[in-house]
Amino acid sequence: MARKNTFWGAYDITLEDEINNHQKKLKEMGIGNPTKIEASALIAKKAKCSKLSEREIRKLIGKRRGLFL
Repeated sequence: MARKNTFWGAYDITLEDEINNHQKKLKEMGIGNPTKIEASALIAKKAKCSKLSEREIRKLIGKRRGLFL
């Protein structure tokens, strides 16, 4: 039995909207060409930490892109 907010019973459709919103926010912060994987990593990090500063977000994206060691 599937609900309207699932795709084949396993994927929440609103997750796509949340990923798109995070991509827009990253663009507004000045991070060029944020990918869906980076937005997903940010969502996962926010699930672990209640608050993330802009500096922490930039550091997370930089690590994903290999800019920081």
